Amino acid sequence: MAPGHSTVIHSARKRAFHSCGRARREKESGEWFCTTDLLYSNQAVTRDAFDRRLEPFRTTRLSTGLPITISDSVDYSLLGTNPNGVNNNYIDRPNCSAGPLNLNHSKPNLPAFNTSLFTQETLGTLGDCPLASFSGPGLVNFDMALLKVVRIKESKALEFRWEAYNVFNSPQFFISANGNPSVQGNFTNPQFGEIVGAMNARIIQLGVKFLF
Repeated sequence: MAPGHSTVIHSARKRAFHSCGRARREKESGEWFCTTDLLYSNQAVTRDAFDRRLEPFRTTRLSTGLPITISDSVDYSLLGTNPNGVNNNYIDRPNCSAGPLNLNHSKPNLPAFNTSLFTQETLGTLGDCPLASFSGPGLVNFDMALLKVVRIKESKALEFRWEAYNVFNSPQFFISANGNPSVQGNFTNPQFGEIVGAMNARIIQLGVKFLF
């Protein structure tokens, strides 16, 4: 997967109650016949089956990580520059040498990359490390929802939904829950190179909708 790419996969078992709003009922059999739903096309589905069906919806998101901004908050360049509201990063950067990055995308107790490749810049220089030459932890996330329709009358129903985000409760270090980077890129910070934040843990919510 190329850097900066994101893929979202949706899968659902389509529900005849929504997709077949124009479905007709055969007078002889008393069955509803769907002609527009892709999954139930050309299948006769009884009204009771509409009400009993528990429908799963799934969303899978795969994404490469966000670029890690490497900076140095100490003014070794002696330029007297400070972060501002437009660019909140220092322009000073450490020096870096060639070697394996050993990227870590899943273990919070280990550095996110090989910090031994980075050294303090020489006094009076900016440092030679690129600002964002590699990406941090990517994202593999699974969301799920279950839907149940309870019919009240011929044209009215209650729709009950159970939704779970990050359903497997897997640690996600794509970005911090507060929107800050999940990997510390400030060279002078004692936590340089460490995973310092994560996205929210599993979230479960319930919902009810009145259909008419």
